[in-house]
Amino acid sequence: MLNYLPFNSINHDRVGKAEDWAWYFATFIGNGVFPKPETGLQVVASNGMTVLAKAGYAFINGYAFRNPEDFSITLDTADGSLPRIDRVIVRWDITQRMIYIAVLKGTPSANPVARSLTRTSEIYDLCVADILVGRGVTSITQANITDQRYNSSLCGIVHGVVDQIDATTLTAQFNDFFRQYEQQIISQYNNYLADINTDRQGATSALNEFTTWLAGYKTDTEDDIAAWLDTLHDLLDEETVTHLQQEIETNAADIAQLQRDVQEIASITTVAWLGAAYCGGTYLVS
Repeated sequence: MLNYLPFNSINHDRVGKAEDWAWYFATFIGNGVFPKPETGLQVVASNGMTVLAKAGYAFINGYAFRNPEDFSITLDTADGSLPRIDRVIVRWDITQRMIYIAVLKGTPSANPVARSLTRTSEIYDLCVADILVGRGVTSITQANITDQRYNSSLCGIVHGVVDQIDATTLTAQFNDFFRQYEQQIISQYNNYLADINTDRQGATSALNEFTTWLAGYKTDTEDDIAAWLDTLHDLLDEETVTHLQQEIETNAADIAQLQRDVQEIASITTVAWLGAAYCGGTYLVS
């Protein structure tokens, strides 16, 4: 049967129906949300488990939808063991003769996925946001909300009579994500520096213990040799005693050089740790 409109009615022979106008509008206005205002039907975090769908407009199968003010949505309590993904939708329901905002509650899982949209001759869904509900959480943050309004396979922007799209809101969401990522990297870098400092302190303590032991060893050795020489002094001639004394002085000089080498190693090690901390920090930030 051919369809045509609009013509004036004579004796009710051109009575129009809602579906007549719907197919007409659907020929040049595609499904989706309207891009102005840029926050139209955007889902944002509120208090606790409550989120808000901002005021805005949508168009589905030739039917118009208007949300005149922020619409409050309270999500079900989080599962104590597993996360889930809840999906906020705008649903065209021909049997109820309504378009309304609803939530498709996800199934808790170690790897949660959002529920599929219904798109039949009687029900047609547009997804405006997916919300990750973590295990045991008592509140939703903006980072948990994925804006799907610009995803053409799930929602998309009304096309056909729209000239431009304002992506300010989407850009703000990306900026929020990168700010959180930056904070995470800075936290990891500070933890890395703390570990480096702990290692340096441990190495310094070990070096001090070794230096103390070396000094004690030097003193004990010198005392033992002196006592030994006193015992042998009466048994050896003056030339032999002089030779042994020279050997002692040589050993003392070697020990002193060893102490200087230890201090030099300590300095080099400290510089190396500082270099490692600097290079490590640069690597993490990059």
